Amino acid sequence: MIERKVKKMHLNAHLAFGTAVTLLLVNFLQLHLSFLEVAICIAASFVVDTDIVLLRFARHKNHRLLPTHSMLLPFALIVLSACFLFLVEGTSLVWAAWTCAINVLVHDVLDSIDWGLNFFANGKIVGKKVLLGGKTPEEFYAEAQKSTSAYAIFCMTYYKNPAMKALEVTAIVAMCIVLAITWPGAGHEQWWTMPAYAALLCFHVIGYRRSSRPKLAQPA
Repeated sequence: MIERKVKKMHLNAHLAFGTAVTLLLVNFLQLHLSFLEVAICIAASFVVDTDIVLLRFARHKNHRLLPTHSMLLPFALIVLSACFLFLVEGTSLVWAAWTCAINVLVHDVLDSIDWGLNFFANGKIVGKKVLLGGKTPEEFYAEAQKSTSAYAIFCMTYYKNPAMKALEVTAIVAMCIVLAITWPGAGHEQWWTMPAYAALLCFHVIGYRRSSRPKLAQPA
């Protein structure tokens, strides 16, 4: 089986885009959200990937095939925001739920670019899937399984792709610009996103370096 730590756009990129989207919405729509609500909205952009704990239930051990990586989650958040609208009129929870839904949709759009995801909850991978190189997911999985480290195949494919490098750069640039724009307001309260981004980036870079390290020859 393919190893656990594969098949996801890097968490630091999701965090960066989520920070940018959330703070832009809060700033330009003048949303009156608490620090915790804004933080939860930002976290919604990457906590979707915690569904990796359900990997044993996913076909090909690919968490992108789980219902959590589909339209069902943002739809549920939209329904929740509608409930807040009618049950707790005037509450900021409405806007928080809407912002969470938007961030989950952004997460799905980004995931559709690299490997694709089960967006329509029908068990089929959809999206640009630029890293599959024209192969079907099954063909790519079969090739990865032949490697001594399936994780290395996925990791090297991601980091060697110019589009993914450009997306990573776009993510951090967008995050820094939006933090600067909103710093007098919500931006300075969400300073935690910067060390969190650095920590997640280090985590992925260490994984990349380990996967790209030559394997020692086994003794005869």
